[in-house]
Amino acid sequence: YTPGAHLLASLFGQWTGTDGFHAIYGVLVVSVALKVGLIFLIARRSVDGPLPFAILAPVLLLLPRAFFFESFTRYSYVPQVVSEWFAVSAWWAVAAWNDRPSLQALAIFAVSEAAGFLTWPVFAGPPVVALAITMALARDVDVRTRTRSFAIATVPLAIVAAVHVSGRLARTRIVQTSADMALPTWIVFSWPFLVLA
Repeated sequence: YTPGAHLLASLFGQWTGTDGFHAIYGVLVVSVALKVGLIFLIARRSVDGPLPFAILAPVLLLLPRAFFFESFTRYSYVPQVVSEWFAVSAWWAVAAWNDRPSLQALAIFAVSEAAGFLTWPVFAGPPVVALAITMALARDVDVRTRTRSFAIATVPLAIVAAVHVSGRLARTRIVQTSADMALPTWIVFSWPFLVLA
């Protein structure tokens, strides 16, 4: 695995006076809490309606248990759980840029994607695609500004990826391995989740 989650656990352990092994649970709690909070903020930005509709978004996370709770309580996918926080943070930055293009949103995207890559690289791609589509559809932003903005947001990720992959290309085979994880079927999501979603 890329070392991001382990580095966070080690740092968190140092800050709290314990070790990385015990601190990893704190890192997971903080990661999940921030992810849930960001989902609420994305919903609040995206939904033109009363607050309860935005509150429903984080509540819906609780229903597909296999993908929300069991990813860390049963399967111990620590890097993936931590990386979800960074992926959702990048997603929030896309929503923020869509509302009002700014350098701050691009900086948050860039840092989130670089950290996400160092935590679990597989989740780095979808936010980049979301940003590319959002920028391509932005009618009130000229092509030159969109191109420059996309470069500002993604070049740090490209640099981190190039530095990390250098000399480790054979290790990318990890994405081909199977996992003991539930497949995303209708049964796993449950009928309440599907109806409310």
